[in-house]
Amino acid sequence: MLVTIRQTKSSGQNLFQVEERGQLLFQAQTPWADLRLPLEAENMRRLTFSDAQGRPLYHTSYRLLDNVLHSLTKYKFLLGASAQVEEYEILDEAGRQQGSFYTQIDGIFTSQLTICYGEEQYDCYPRFMGKIYVVSIFRDGRQIAQITKPLDTWNLLDIYYLHLLENCRHLLPILCFFTIYIDALSFAQPGRAVKYSVEKRRAYSFNKNNDKYDPHWIAQAFGPEAQRELDHLLQEHPERNPRSAAGLKRAWKWAAIIAGALLLLAAGGIWAFLLFFSPTPLLPQEFVQQMEEEGYLLSQPILTYTGTEEAWEASRDGCYVQFFAFSLEDQARSAFTLMNSELEKIQSNIHSRSSMSSEHAQREAFICEDYFYAFSRIEDTLVLCAAPLSQKELAQDTLKDLGY
Repeated sequence: MLVTIRQTKSSGQNLFQVEERGQLLFQAQTPWADLRLPLEAENMRRLTFSDAQGRPLYHTSYRLLDNVLHSLTKYKFLLGASAQVEEYEILDEAGRQQGSFYTQIDGIFTSQLTICYGEEQYDCYPRFMGKIYVVSIFRDGRQIAQITKPLDTWNLLDIYYLHLLENCRHLLPILCFFTIYIDALSFAQPGRAVKYSVEKRRAYSFNKNNDKYDPHWIAQAFGPEAQRELDHLLQEHPERNPRSAAGLKRAWKWAAIIAGALLLLAAGGIWAFLLFFSPTPLLPQEFVQQMEEEGYLLSQPILTYTGTEEAWEASRDGCYVQFFAFSLEDQARSAFTLMNSELEKIQSNIHSRSSMSSEHAQREAFICEDYFYAFSRIEDTLVLCAAPLSQKELAQDTLKDLGY
């Protein structure tokens, strides 16, 4: 069976409906306002799931203290143990717990989503594949469902296609609610209201569970026609509203006029930036000397990246700075790309993000869960920095002094 989970509103409210061959089955709602509450309190706001008539079926509950404590131990996989983070309890209309959704981290670049429902557990393996996002869902080692999402959106409206084995139809409500949870966790854009917009996105996952995705599963489970139907949906985008397309065309016309006027003004500034901004990479001994002079304690990092020739970690007052020198610039660029891919998994918790990129230099800086993070590449070197917000100024000054 194939059902469509379609976002119907993204301005002022996040509303969804679940359809099968044009018939409305369920409705859902997720938080819209961007409150940016501290210590994960943002997640306490409910996700709700109702039947076609609007009668409540499920809602979520987020135990703040338990999840904060779990997040503090999310790196225990380094000691060989799994970690569970961002757990949402599933409650029915009477407030009885029916299960939960959470993220399970088993190792470096090894994670999955998990559904606990009744006495069963379902292992869910998400993967970004360029233009699409897929989640392969397993029970007892056998795949029973797949969620597929095109990453392009119109008017910030997401859409998902759920294929589910017919003998598992009784799981349809909980799997549709799980899809709503995925949207809230990874694709929600709180507080944004954009009309006549199109967003094109490309992303790739670097996860050891990527091999759980079977490109032939839909054709084998439902027949070649089902795969052709999905391919058509992903390529033709029938969810695109013709009236929105006309409005978008008008908006682009005005945007082109404004952009043309600004282009001439910006050209001089860009030329000057490229002329005078030519960052120079540090040598490992220069990094060590400079950090020692600034009172940092030097050590060797536990983890390194492919191609690393020399690596150092410096710490001071809760601020941590790691330096990696690579054999080739392409290896440093790959490490930077790997860091960026990890950001996609936590993008819903990120704010105050800034980016810079040129041929031989890249930089990302952002705030997430009361911490300031930055990673910067210059040619064949990479610098990573993490500090609590109370030490943000120290971290920024250090990166500035390093030239990163």
